[in-house]
Amino acid sequence: MIPLTLGEKKFNLPSDWNDITVKQWLDLRSIDFTDICAILAVLTGIEREMWFTSTEISGIEEIILPQLQFLADPIDLTKIELQKFVTISGKEVEVPKDIGLKTYGQKIIFQQEMLKYSATDGNFKIEFMPRAIAIYMCPEPFTDIKAFEYEKEIERMKVVEAYPLASFFLSSLLKSWTGKARHFAPVTMQTNRGRGSRGWRSLVSKVLWWRSRAATS
Repeated sequence: MIPLTLGEKKFNLPSDWNDITVKQWLDLRSIDFTDICAILAVLTGIEREMWFTSTEISGIEEIILPQLQFLADPIDLTKIELQKFVTISGKEVEVPKDIGLKTYGQKIIFQQEMLKYSATDGNFKIEFMPRAIAIYMCPEPFTDIKAFEYEKEIERMKVVEAYPLASFFLSSLLKSWTGKARHFAPVTMQTNRGRGSRGWRSLVSKVLWWRSRAATS
């Protein structure tokens, strides 16, 4: 994370995929990757309108955009291994070794919520990720209300920690039913206009190219 300032607002700018939270990941999937201001709003928490009307053009193009080149190289979350501990609300929390040791209520709520996020290909929508984790990681004693409230904390988790954890919970439960593991789908970055990282790479490259031409002319 890189600490920066826009006007009077201070913010932290992600510099690689390890900095991206669950909420940022989900929000990035729903916007047009050619809309730089929308992307900056998601990554910094500063509203799009403030970026759009900012007069600090050189700072945005010379300092901020180059730091976001990692968005042009999508990460494959399925290749990341589950760790023994994850960070939630700034604290290290041990990952359950066996969800069979959790309560029956957690299993029932997980099943009910899981069906709401089933995808047409037999897998499950990535939007289920924060809720899946919240159900099995919320502080004891478990209640469904507490789990749904805890989802906000899960959205602040780093997605590189959250995805393997949610996948573990999902696969463990489904494997006990069918003998087959299932996954979230899709797990690569897509956008509502199908441009994804290619659109971002092209746009940023053009901005930086024009900056370099202007500097040498």
